Amino acid sequence: RDMLVQKIPTGSHEEFEFPPDPLVGDLYGVSITSLIRDMRKLMLAEGRMGLRITKAIVTLSVLWLTIAMQVFLMFQFKRLVTSAAVHQIREMYSEYEVHMYNDNTELTGNGWHRGLPAYFEASRFADLPEHVDKAFICSIPFSQPYFLICILMVWTFTVVIDMREIQFYMDLLLVRTDTITSVRDMLEENQEDHTVVLKGLTSNFKALLVFAIFLPRLLVDIVLLWLPAPPVFAEA
Repeated sequence: RDMLVQKIPTGSHEEFEFPPDPLVGDLYGVSITSLIRDMRKLMLAEGRMGLRITKAIVTLSVLWLTIAMQVFLMFQFKRLVTSAAVHQIREMYSEYEVHMYNDNTELTGNGWHRGLPAYFEASRFADLPEHVDKAFICSIPFSQPYFLICILMVWTFTVVIDMREIQFYMDLLLVRTDTITSVRDMLEENQEDHTVVLKGLTSNFKALLVFAIFLPRLLVDIVLLWLPAPPVFAEA
């Protein structure tokens, strides 16, 4: 397993060196490990080349396939779920406005009815037409603001935690890890406990980590933050 050395400055000229810690054992941690170790051995022509090439290709393919599947599911969710929900809300609420304002409405930019404030009649709610579902009207997101805010907060915090993890690894591998010129000096192998300590990364390896791992994952998180917006904040 790959290990990382993290040095944290104290504000003076002293540095504390902490014991190396292993990368998280998830798909991204495995991809970072494979990318650094296997690509380095390929560039130095060490070990069995076929095995290294196959391992690097399989690991990155699984990672990119996972990211591609996430992107596919997000856009399919938007197309098949949120779009239908937004249309249903707009259609039902438009009919509700027509009834509650006794046909004294104006059209929005999307072609849906909005009542003129002076003509609102609360008493008309009791005799809404049968095709206008009262329960549905009362469950439209902004009709339950506290519940909506809680759901959005849980969603947002979950995504932000993942973005925080990305920021941690970017800071650790791109900023705190020394930039060196030789690929050969990147790793230090310990034969006794079978560990590998990361001592530095070349500029090319840092750029590879950014574009192959960090940037795609960050873009997925940004889309996940935006995804709840259309059904919640769309103009009905």
